[in-house]
Amino acid sequence: MVARPYDKITRVGELGRVPASEFAGADFLTYFKDSISEHATRLGNSPVVIMVHGFMADPREDIRPEAPQRTNNPHDFCYHYSAGPGPYWRHTASWPRGLGFTEGDDGTAGLGIAFGWNSTPDLVTQGLGATLTAARKKLSRADLLTVPIDLLELASTTPAIVAAAKAIPVPMSIERVRQGIERLDELLTAVEEPLAKLGDRLPDLYRQPYQRADLAAWVLVNVVRAVSFALPGRTVDLFCHSLGSRVVIQALHQMAVEAHKPGKGELKALLGRIGRIIIVGGAEYTTPTKQMLAEVRKVGPAPSFYNFMARRDRILALLAQRFHPVDLRLRRVVGLYGLTPGEQDPNWLDLQIDSNSDATHPLNDWLRPRGMSVSGAHLTGVLNHWHYFTDEKNMQVFKAILRDRKAWDIARLRKEGIPEREGVIWPSEG
Repeated sequence: MVARPYDKITRVGELGRVPASEFAGADFLTYFKDSISEHATRLGNSPVVIMVHGFMADPREDIRPEAPQRTNNPHDFCYHYSAGPGPYWRHTASWPRGLGFTEGDDGTAGLGIAFGWNSTPDLVTQGLGATLTAARKKLSRADLLTVPIDLLELASTTPAIVAAAKAIPVPMSIERVRQGIERLDELLTAVEEPLAKLGDRLPDLYRQPYQRADLAAWVLVNVVRAVSFALPGRTVDLFCHSLGSRVVIQALHQMAVEAHKPGKGELKALLGRIGRIIIVGGAEYTTPTKQMLAEVRKVGPAPSFYNFMARRDRILALLAQRFHPVDLRLRRVVGLYGLTPGEQDPNWLDLQIDSNSDATHPLNDWLRPRGMSVSGAHLTGVLNHWHYFTDEKNMQVFKAILRDRKAWDIARLRKEGIPEREGVIWPSEG
């Protein structure tokens, strides 16, 4: 999806033709097979996992070796092997390390495949002027006059928000930390309504990446095919965050729909290769997710879905539930509501990583005897949408799902009484 030769240093570039309406060409398949043959000579039975990032990433952006983890290139902020997360407000951490992969071990610990797609709206990359020009035919005269004012208001607030985040001290004084968090929360709360109004006037702010995820979905199908071509008979797992959940869910949906057509038996076999799918902070809506499951089951057994969600996720509540990117009727995302609150699906497990309103944490009560725990909130974090992967303990649980497969079988987990999330609306709970 990037029209320039692949550069091994920046890890950006064209790997081969990836048509939107057909399977990838020979160049793409050959590249993957040769790369896996070179880097995964000791793969054994370790997991093969495709990782899919979410909103506001751009694999075209150049990585700066002298200033790592500072760009929106996903290979810089989540697909790297740097030890430990960066400053919390940058929400960067190594997915491969967290999931148990080891750099340069020839695949002994498994094969992690980084899937990058442009999920940054053009407003961010092309500037306000070009965005307003493109939107001119869709906006009323009043909106055309109001949007720049709204953007200037938000821009004037941004430095204060960033400064407040950076000013939160190392927790030497609980009271000072509490005061810093409260100040940051006040600033963020103040911009939520202007952001929502801006989203109504410029829906492409979120609609564009959401729709672009559909295009990335078929590319992901081609990646699954390429991996299957290189590793015949191997199960392929998927790990995704935020808007990456739409890429994954739509990829499965498109595979299932196409598998019904004459001469598409390869797609049916490909669906059968998908093993486990871990969704964290999922931004896909419940309706298309249910539609995907229904289509997949027309072809064969569904994969196993582990959907980690939270009661408190300001980003999902604002962007995915108030920006209405596709349809006003699509309001419930799997990261806040789960699949179907109060009901069980044999292939889908909703797990809440944060505590309840009464401070109880049923999932941790279940996990602690097993030597694990999860957390949905950071001490200095009011933007907990990225805490899923910046918290090392959370990643330990995700790693266990991929590597201790017998213990994390969904039917077994239910027999052992794992507490399932029943869907709570954020922020109000009654």
